[in-house]
Amino acid sequence: MNDSWERFIVESQEVLTHFPGLELTVPENEPPLLTGSIELKDPHGNIYDQYQVRVVASDDSTIQFPGVYEVGGRLPHNIDWHVFEDGHCCIKSVPEQIVLCKKGLPLMRFIKEQLLPYLHGQAFREQNGYYLHERSHGELGNLEYIASVLKTQNRGTIIQQLLFILQGKEPNRSNRCFCGSRKLYRHCHRDSYQDLRLLPEELLRKYIVYLSA
Repeated sequence: MNDSWERFIVESQEVLTHFPGLELTVPENEPPLLTGSIELKDPHGNIYDQYQVRVVASDDSTIQFPGVYEVGGRLPHNIDWHVFEDGHCCIKSVPEQIVLCKKGLPLMRFIKEQLLPYLHGQAFREQNGYYLHERSHGELGNLEYIASVLKTQNRGTIIQQLLFILQGKEPNRSNRCFCGSRKLYRHCHRDSYQDLRLLPEELLRKYIVYLSA
């Protein structure tokens, strides 16, 4: 059993106290998992829906979310519903997932901050026919995340800033920001730099090539 699986088991104990509809299973030579129901509550704390889910420990929780599957048969296995053909739920873009995991994402926080909002979004779509604040699928969605972190939609600007981040030479907090705004770095793109620097260099280079095409 690897470290990520062991961490999942330990962190599941807190999850089970807050989500009594879930149960922990620890198969031999396979990843541990949580299965059962998760209730959705409105802003007043009233339960308005619930989903049947399976949450499977990832092999490397430092770069990858646990695998989530909706097992109640409600969600189509269709990327337009943010569900892959194998039933695996698409909760966040690849780069955003890596950044969140590298910054530290305990299982309880994953469920509260990532899984619950995803399920609320699915319930909203089931009721209204569309998502709120939906990103595109695939590489376009990944690039939309990058653009949101860098606070610009200009492809040339994004390329320049990614090239700067690739150099690995973070400015001093009191220097002018590398984006050219003349603001102090700590008041401008410091968080952006520090987040995107967590991504593998090959991934940053891939996005630069994609944007340059």
